[in-house]
Amino acid sequence: MRIDSRWFVVLFVVSVANVELSADALRQCVDGRGNTAFTYGRSSVVFQGTAGKSRATGEICADCTNQVLTTFRVERIWKGEVKRDVEVLSDNSFETGRSYLVFAAGERPQTSVECGWSEIYAYARRKRDFLSGRPSRPPEP
Repeated sequence: MRIDSRWFVVLFVVSVANVELSADALRQCVDGRGNTAFTYGRSSVVFQGTAGKSRATGEICADCTNQVLTTFRVERIWKGEVKRDVEVLSDNSFETGRSYLVFAAGERPQTSVECGWSEIYAYARRKRDFLSGRPSRPPEP
């Protein structure tokens, strides 16, 4: 089988670009893992919510195969403005019906389950301890 050299160059350039993006995302992931203050500082919204429907978007992110869009029913907000129901993009799906503590960034909120930005509320003790001294509020209807 003969491969046209032009395709090889295109594939190589795309692969190198993806590695660069992945390395940057990985660096931020490593910097933030276990460091709630770091994650909080980079988040535009922080809330507790119950995961509803999730669906693959068909969009590819730097370090995941496919982004997932999940609708959350928000119960409590520590940072930012979100409505009672909010859609969040992530690198992994959430279990429907489970309560999560979500740290997300961006105008269209994005989070990372793989990097520990969002996790099951019951298991997020370190993040809950960090937030315990900060005011929270319920979402507006």
